[in-house]
Amino acid sequence: MSRSGIEQLLYGMDRAFEGDPHSIRNWHAFMVNLASVDKADWTWLPPGGRRSIFQLVEEVGRSKYVYDSQAFGDGSV
Repeated sequence: MSRSGIEQLLYGMDRAFEGDPHSIRNWHAFMVNLASVDKADWTWLPPGGRRSIFQLVEEVGRSKYVYDSQAFGDGSV
């Protein structure tokens, strides 16, 4: 992957985890969206759903770990 490709990937990943919850410009930020999740909602499954909010967040975290390993580490993950 080229240096500019890596920088674009990092920029997108950083943007997903930053933001002010009171700013309309950051409505897309991952952490901002999670700020409104109640404790009981983390494990709730919607009708016909297969994954809870907790499971989705866990998957995002694992993906970031894999991306880091592939882009900057030894690629073992």
